[in-house]
Amino acid sequence: AFAGDAIPTHLLTTEAIELYLDRVSARGVLLLHVSNRFYDIRPVLRANAERLGLAALHVEREESLALDQDPSLYVAIARDEATLRPLIVDYGWSSMRDSAALAGGQVWTDDHVNPLGALMW
Repeated sequence: AFAGDAIPTHLLTTEAIELYLDRVSARGVLLLHVSNRFYDIRPVLRANAERLGLAALHVEREESLALDQDPSLYVAIARDEATLRPLIVDYGWSSMRDSAALAGGQVWTDDHVNPLGALMW
């Protein structure tokens, strides 16, 4: 879904996240690969997670990059922080709630999305 530069906004709404979590176990994790050269949707995912009362982490991976490659960005969302703790302890993921750089994102819903707000100027 995230193969090109366009954002599939309908897959990143609060309603979509609720639907995904309805399909996984109570201790399940929603993992999103959100790398994009033009948009940073992590603030949107943080805002949606906060609205839904979910825990959210993010990580940036730069292993084995060629000169023309950007790092890969991932977001993990779960119903509680305990489920995500191994990602923090064992793999160096960070809480999105603690990141000032990811604050201020707009909640996206099926009725309202703002791709320009996620554009990296």
